[in-house]
Amino acid sequence: MMQVSRDSDWWYAVGCIACILIFIIFGSMCARELKEKDAEIKRLEDENLELAMGLKQAEDDMFEIALELQLTNETLADTAEKLANANVDMLEYEYMGEYTITAYCCEKYPHICGGGNTASGHAPIPNLTCAVSDLKKYPIGTVLFIEGIGIRVVQDTGGFGSTKMDVAGKTHKEASSWKNTKHKVWIVKER
Repeated sequence: MMQVSRDSDWWYAVGCIACILIFIIFGSMCARELKEKDAEIKRLEDENLELAMGLKQAEDDMFEIALELQLTNETLADTAEKLANANVDMLEYEYMGEYTITAYCCEKYPHICGGGNTASGHAPIPNLTCAVSDLKKYPIGTVLFIEGIGIRVVQDTGGFGSTKMDVAGKTHKEASSWKNTKHKVWIVKER
């Protein structure tokens, strides 16, 4: 049997203790790192939850706005249809003069016509929305009869002069085909 010296026992013990210390230090470092990673994951999950809740709220708000816009546009369209089909004796017309009529389109992409909402805060309605330069004279919601064109509702404004009006067409091609022509304009009111 071979005899082990006390020195080698001592070094063996030191080696074992060193390994145990390395494992403890490494383990505590890993545990601390895992704890930090868990805290970061928790923070990111909370942030994600907040973003998801904010997104859900934004979707709900957009749905409500879209519904309100649809109802407003339906109301305007119904009003114009009722006026167009109304008995002429029930309406009063106030002659406002002769205006140069131009057109813009309702296509929803950024371009020269705009593609956004009107001054009323709602999307333009093709063949119904009209833009005027003077909202004091023609407030939003004013119903107009334009000779040769028909019923239009003031929903928008623009800086194009006091003797011009701009009507909304469906497409850019349609709006571009309009010529700057003069038409007589009346405000339409119920008696």
